[in-house]
Amino acid sequence: MDTVLKPARLDLDPNSPSAAKEWKHWHKTFTNFLAECGSRAPDKYRTLINYVSHNVYEYIEDCTDYDSALEVLNQLFIRKPNEIFARHLLATRRQKPGETLVEFIQELRRLSKDCNLKSVTAEQYREELIRDSFINGLLSPLICQRLLENSTLDLKSAFDQASALDLAQKNAETYTMPTIPTPTTAAVSVTEQTSKAAASNDDAPLAGTFTSKKCYFCESLKQASVMVSIGNKPLTALVDSGSSDSYISESMAKHLDLHFHRSTQDVSMALSSLKSHVVGHCYVDIALNEHMYPSCRLGILKDLCSDIILGQDFQKEHKSVIIEYGGSKPELMIPKSTPVCALSAASVEEPSLFANLRPDCKPIASKSRRFSKEDHDFIQQQVNQLLSEGIIEPSNSPWRAQVVVVKDPQLDTVSQLDAVSQLDSVSQLDSVSQLDSVSQLDSVSQLDSVIQLDSVSQLDS
Repeated sequence: MDTVLKPARLDLDPNSPSAAKEWKHWHKTFTNFLAECGSRAPDKYRTLINYVSHNVYEYIEDCTDYDSALEVLNQLFIRKPNEIFARHLLATRRQKPGETLVEFIQELRRLSKDCNLKSVTAEQYREELIRDSFINGLLSPLICQRLLENSTLDLKSAFDQASALDLAQKNAETYTMPTIPTPTTAAVSVTEQTSKAAASNDDAPLAGTFTSKKCYFCESLKQASVMVSIGNKPLTALVDSGSSDSYISESMAKHLDLHFHRSTQDVSMALSSLKSHVVGHCYVDIALNEHMYPSCRLGILKDLCSDIILGQDFQKEHKSVIIEYGGSKPELMIPKSTPVCALSAASVEEPSLFANLRPDCKPIASKSRRFSKEDHDFIQQQVNQLLSEGIIEPSNSPWRAQVVVVKDPQLDTVSQLDAVSQLDSVSQLDSVSQLDSVSQLDSVSQLDSVIQLDSVSQLDS
């Protein structure tokens, strides 16, 4: 019988993924063989050496007895499982496509063997559940990885370690963050003064010199800077082909005592997180190289890198704009490309169609109505009148107010806005679209109003 239970020779690589499994199986067959031999069992240590390969023998050749050799082999092939990582694997294991329920439950049982489960109190069990959920729910993969490196970890230690790592990450971001202010269309930074004459004259206008600001990209504004004048006062203008609009520095606009118009706008650079806010706009007459540009619209920005930025709206008045750099290669011409939607090019989220509605306002679908020529002419007349008076304005909004033309011998023909109760929530002017297929009137003030033909006055419906 002992011949039947005779184990195979052990030749196992400790780095093999299945080393622990194969070692446990071999060790069980070896102990069964020794137990079957009974009193005739040979010396255990010499028998062990006889049944291992020369590669495995290298690890136990310094041992003098069976117990020490067995301890070395156990440490070599059986590595202590990481309890935290094992529980993470068990908690995050999901059934794979094509995997049966039996296979799935067997895999969960296998994973649970390394979780070091033991009898604990209710409070200890609660702490362990919170710890596992805390590690599995972390957003930072780096912090989660560092916590999973611990073989054992309690909730307090996990939180303290995660807090320290989170603080270290934030501090590292602060150290590595580029120290540049919020840019506008052409970056905001500081440059050298180049006009010594103007610098020596305290009474000279501030606009008459190059500003002490520097381009974020080329470290200089000289290549694309030109001298312009507003009201016979010289200013430094930066020709920026990457800016869609033109701007003027807020301090310079105040220095020139320009009239401000209120407006709001966000100006972004290459990174959407780097923004500056337009505080208003003004209209000025600009003189440049014997050309006069009347009523140019300039947005007003704080901390601009130049007195003025001349953007694409200004440059498009010319067929082309040539900036000389003095390079050795021939001219580089970039032809006019097909216009691209600015929203799609900037990867900006599409605006909501229902941004002006309250949450309790539910959109409805209504069929379009067709009208006779008499009713169509009446509606067209009323729409033209409302447009001319500035009460409504054209737009491409999908919202519309249906027009119902009511004919009554006593009230004459009236047009009533049948907008349904839900459309009372619209807060902005709506569109007036194609009237040949569907008649659309805007939400003026009260959508439940009536317009009479004889007086064209509004009556409460």
